[in-house]
Amino acid sequence: PPGLRSLIVINGPMVNFVLAYVCLVFVFCLGYPALSTKVEYVDPTGPAARAGILPGDKILKVNGQTVYGWHNMDERVMQSRGENVAVTLVRNDREHTVSVVPQVIKKPDLLGVEHQSRDLGIDDLSTVIGHVSENYPAYEAGLRQGDRITRINGQPVERWEDVRHLIADSGAESIEILWIREGREMGHRITPKQVTIGKKVVNQIGIAPRQNIDVFKVGFKDALVFSAEKLVEIVSLTMRSLY
Repeated sequence: PPGLRSLIVINGPMVNFVLAYVCLVFVFCLGYPALSTKVEYVDPTGPAARAGILPGDKILKVNGQTVYGWHNMDERVMQSRGENVAVTLVRNDREHTVSVVPQVIKKPDLLGVEHQSRDLGIDDLSTVIGHVSENYPAYEAGLRQGDRITRINGQPVERWEDVRHLIADSGAESIEILWIREGREMGHRITPKQVTIGKKVVNQIGIAPRQNIDVFKVGFKDALVFSAEKLVEIVSLTMRSLY
């Protein structure tokens, strides 16, 4: 019968959703790796700085809700509705809760589409290099994992976003990079390599930032809610990428 055939067609995707949900609950309860909520950079003129948040602080909660990784923390801030956001953090093994008034800026989502978003003015990526690719200009110039980039073409850099933009905006011209290794300042002029990604030509020197990874374990009750949120997010991103 037509009704039975429709039920069979619907049943397949539903089983996949249920299985995915159960797997997510299982993974979150066991513990999963995600970007740490340790603050590496604070915009000196931003909301977090005005509230007293410092580099090295680790954020534990947003509006009383435990955060499970940097991306989840960002989501909690973006989804907040009040003017102020209560941020609970740990500093020197002591917990503090501060009130932050987020700023509204344009930020790209995971698909690279910019949206207006509430932001605290903090970053999880410093200018410390986590990886250097061989056969790229940075490796040939002597940059290595653990080096901290301090200046590009004379401009001070304090977060990885600054590094990325200055390299991308350099065109095919050589750039002067200064970095610190074991307390000693070093420098070199580097000509970026132009790489075609899709339809874009991108300047690269072959470096990636150091990323702090923590393992987050979610309690069973919280895992039920968190897994549903993540499943909805994954489905939404998949649909948007396709259509």
